[in-house]
Amino acid sequence: MKKFIWIVLIGLVAGGVGCGLTQRQSLPDFSAYDYRDTRRLLTLVHQAAALIEVQGEAAFVAFATDTDTWKLDNAYLYVYAEDGVNLFHGGYPELVGRNLYDFKDLWGKKAMQMIYQETKNPNNPNGWVHYLWNSPGSLHPTWKSSCNLRVTMPNGQTVVVGSGLDASRPEREFFRILVDDAVRLIESQGADALPVLKSPESRFTVLNSRVFVMAMDGVCLISPGMDMTITDSLFEYKDFTGHTPLLELKNRLEGGVDHATVGMLCSEHAGEHPIKMSIYGRVAHMDGQPVIVGAISELPRPAWMK
Repeated sequence: MKKFIWIVLIGLVAGGVGCGLTQRQSLPDFSAYDYRDTRRLLTLVHQAAALIEVQGEAAFVAFATDTDTWKLDNAYLYVYAEDGVNLFHGGYPELVGRNLYDFKDLWGKKAMQMIYQETKNPNNPNGWVHYLWNSPGSLHPTWKSSCNLRVTMPNGQTVVVGSGLDASRPEREFFRILVDDAVRLIESQGADALPVLKSPESRFTVLNSRVFVMAMDGVCLISPGMDMTITDSLFEYKDFTGHTPLLELKNRLEGGVDHATVGMLCSEHAGEHPIKMSIYGRVAHMDGQPVIVGAISELPRPAWMK
């Protein structure tokens, strides 16, 4: 009877049903994510992790042969051992057996090392990592946001299974994770954290944006978009409507809240409709002084604007 139940459960997962196995009894709550493609990717990776926990390396055969279940239009699965050796790759099968632990993208990001780090980060339960990667058949890289989970196979070996979206959309949750982690880094390292946060090689630069830091008087310590000294107060910045969003962010945070989110309208190109942006921010204490840490992300656009 028990054997029959396990066969049924494995069949459900292989068929794409959101049913977990062993420790993964059900899919987590993905309501923090705005885009359907992101939620589909999360479901794919969690179901793959569930199958690996039960079948081990035999699951790789299913991933390779049943592509209707284990591959999306814009995403494929991969599996790595803890030492960086690729065990399965749905996009580049020729990578199997190669060690990518020291792989760097064009910005110098050590993607695999960030993946191993983020799968142990409790603030990032889905192991999100962002880097530049060439899609199969492409000659130029695009931003890839990948979800990664650690899995222990029946033989006791721990592996990382993941999948990423090419040209991924900027989820607000991505930037919430980065800001919260940046606050912890600043509070533990003080001003020594600023070069790390500013570096394009770090995980704090994502999708052509990055974490910014400013003093409580608006003086810029890390600019949201330029590697240069800005003498004007960021509180003077006005959006498309004349609103001062960074000043509003500061005022909300001074009200005693743990974090705050404000909106703004920005025009990408003259004559085009302005787009809605979201700024998520928190207060950190850097060497005893409060600073504001934040990140800017684009909000989902209505269908008529796409």
